[in-house]
Amino acid sequence: MNTVHGLQKTAFRRVRQLETFSGPRGFLKKYLDVVASGDEIGAEAFRNSVSYQHLDHLVPQAAYQRTNVTSGIVEFRDIEAKNRKLVVLVTGRGLRFGCPLPLVVEALGRTASDILVLRDPFDDHYRSGIGSAAPDFHSLVKFVSERLRGYEDRIVMGNSMGAGAAIAIAGKLQAKRGVGLSVVNPWDIGRIIGGKLPNPILPLCACQTGDFSQSLFIANGDHVEDQTRAATMSKMLGAQHADIPNEAGHGVLRPFVLSNRLRPLMALITDLRIPLPYVAARLRNGGP
Repeated sequence: MNTVHGLQKTAFRRVRQLETFSGPRGFLKKYLDVVASGDEIGAEAFRNSVSYQHLDHLVPQAAYQRTNVTSGIVEFRDIEAKNRKLVVLVTGRGLRFGCPLPLVVEALGRTASDILVLRDPFDDHYRSGIGSAAPDFHSLVKFVSERLRGYEDRIVMGNSMGAGAAIAIAGKLQAKRGVGLSVVNPWDIGRIIGGKLPNPILPLCACQTGDFSQSLFIANGDHVEDQTRAATMSKMLGAQHADIPNEAGHGVLRPFVLSNRLRPLMALITDLRIPLPYVAARLRNGGP
């Protein structure tokens, strides 16, 4: 009994890791490999996952090629796309984007030719960079700037602990749109209590310069802390702000995943032909 339980936990962790780092094609291929191997416990872990239950198994996925650019950065390139649009995803705590990465990549498959995924291994709001390739926030902005060359349409989207950094990067690099989902501010008191000296760099603060009129903060309207932070940040920067009604959890994307509306949500947010005030208004009415 203990052996079976141990195998189940191991299988769950493996699937969880794939949900953090894989695209939809890689995730489904790994599932088929596990099924072919006869590993029923592993296959069951896949079938119980949010990714497996909500990926569209019948529709061919975009032809993304996955590349590890450097530690902390992964790129998905659609080799068949004619129009080049880059969406930068700035993940939050635990290296995740509020829902499994295969679902986010699938949802962006109709709207983004390329996707760049940033991860903060220090859980420090990207103030300490992402590692040796970009050891602080300023070098991270420079690194991302170099990756953005050649793209006319550039969108930077961040979740939770990555939301503020995403808006800051979008403003500094004059991206066409910046999106902050469930923004969380640095809580340095907690770090001090835990014996860690906070990094003094703040990616986003009242002293920030730039035009943030094409940036949008989104929060669940019944989550008081998230709603308050989004309202405060948008007012401070002159950005747009939308509260999704009747949702109380921390994390904007999860309700859309569970209701199979993540793809239309991403299409709404990333379609640059749609004016941002209209996007915000649609979200205040519950979204697509």
